[in-house]
Amino acid sequence: MSPTLPWLDHRYSQLVVLLDGAADEPHRLLDGRTPYRAASMPALNALLPLGRCGTFASIPEGCSPGSEVANLCILGYAEEATKVDGRAGFEALGLGLDLPPGSVCYRCDMPGLPDMSLFPTSIGRLCRGVRHRHVFVPSPSLPEKESLDALQNFILSCGLPPAGLWGRSVVRGLNFTPFAHRYGMQGAMISAVPVMWGMALALGMKRTTVEGATGDTDSNFAGKAAKALELLQDFQFVYLHIEAPDEASHRKDPLAVRDVLERIDSDVITKVSRWWHSRSGGPKALTIMPDHYTSSTTGEHLSIPVPYLHLRNDDRA
Repeated sequence: MSPTLPWLDHRYSQLVVLLDGAADEPHRLLDGRTPYRAASMPALNALLPLGRCGTFASIPEGCSPGSEVANLCILGYAEEATKVDGRAGFEALGLGLDLPPGSVCYRCDMPGLPDMSLFPTSIGRLCRGVRHRHVFVPSPSLPEKESLDALQNFILSCGLPPAGLWGRSVVRGLNFTPFAHRYGMQGAMISAVPVMWGMALALGMKRTTVEGATGDTDSNFAGKAAKALELLQDFQFVYLHIEAPDEASHRKDPLAVRDVLERIDSDVITKVSRWWHSRSGGPKALTIMPDHYTSSTTGEHLSIPVPYLHLRNDDRA
């Protein structure tokens, strides 16, 4: 078993700190710098000369630069990533919806849910998610557009603004080889967002949430770092997914991206750096990387190879 991706090498206890959408373009509000360059990140900067830096093409040619594609590629499922049809299928799985192949589902963004006791189930299923992230499954007995229009009409009748419907997925019934079988490591994932919960379940990884983890800039980053270190006592591979930079970039707020990177440096990278520096526990590897670029100018994902930092404790003098 000799994976080409260094963070999938089963000879090490592996911790991946995944900063969703943290790669960005230079911005005028940051004096022409990227949020990474503008942020004060002493813990990360101290690690840079100790590891290996590179770039990784997380979006295969011809694929949309979505988180579902990028994270599957980082986790070593690049071929499968090209066959996934949108992210909503993973989100539905993460929220407990068992949908048969051929089902259509949408990511449904709205700040609050209407009174679900009044919801007309004949138009489909609306599943409560996290904060603004919900999932809608149109009724298979109606034309899809009719089902979507009926949902919007219901939401408007409740005095709420129209929902943002996107990320359309057709559930294809993909059978993923379990992560442990493919890479020889039991894996665990920490995330606050349903798309990653569903991905963890699809790959046979332990799905873990943390109290106060919101998937946004007010998240409990320190709690997530502590949980990652706790899981490393029982799991050889831990994937710590942090959604916050992506959310700030989608709001086109480069200053917020900079600020949240500084919090992550203080609350997460400082703690995991201590774990990596510790001489106890055998061979260890730490990887810090984004999954994709998110432009804080346009709010859109970009298909640009992402930077990564990979450290192995047996590389040290």
